[in-house]
Formats: sequence, C-alpha cells, structure tokens
Amino acid sequence: MLVLMGIMILGISIGYVLTYPQRFGMCALYTVEGCVSLYANTIGRPLLIGCTPLLGLLFFLFISPNRVFYRWILFSAAYVPVGLLLILISDPHGGIYSYNIDTEFMVWLVTGMFLIVSFGIILFYTITQKSR
Repeated sequence: MLVLMGIMILGISIGYVLTYPQRFGMCALYTVEGCVSLYANTIGRPLLIGCTPLLGLLFFLFISPNRVFYRWILFSAAYVPVGLLLILISDPHGGIYSYNIDTEFMVWLVTGMFLIVSFGIILFYTITQKSR
C-alpha cells in the first residue's frame, strides 16, 4: 500500500513539473504568450488529474480493513485497463470519431468514475465488515 502511495506522489510530482515547467526553469520553447510546455497536455495533466484523487483514495484504503483493500484491488484490476484504453483511443483534439470527446475530458471522466465507484466500494465493504 505504501508503495502505491509513493508511486502516486511520484506521478503527481512528475505531472506538476511537466505541466508547469516555467516554475522549474525547464521551459523548452518560448513564444509571445510565454513558456510552452511540450508535455503538459499529453503527460503532465493526465498524471496530475489521475494520480491526485488516487492518492486520497489510497489514504482511505490505508485506514480501512485489509479485506476492503482486496475487494478494491479486484475492481481496479478490471477497471484500470478499460479506462486506459478509453483514454488512449480518445482524440487529443476532439474529432468526429470520438464525438468531440477529447483526451482531457476522457481523463476527467474515467478518473471521476473510478473515484466515485471506489469510494462506494470502500464505504460499502467497510460498513459490512464492521457490522460482522
């Protein structure tokens, strides 16, 4: 569990640096508007949007019973590959084949649904474990 939390903290850190490179003196391209991040939309923001809620979720799993964690792992093992596939097939600019759903919206949608369902699983199994 602590390893997963460490991975999420690393993902948030890398996402933050790639999204805001001017704060770290890592700007590769300057235009009239300022610093242009080459990886902000492709790697940086998805890491920030994806890892931040997961870190909070892992904290709640850390304080819940072990059986709840194993139930959540079963759910996430099925959900994460499907979510990644949906993100990968979405068009970065929102095109005709993706019904104007761009990658950032899909990342928000997949992460939000994962978070809502995960909290539901944690709450349900924590309550049922304590009632036994």
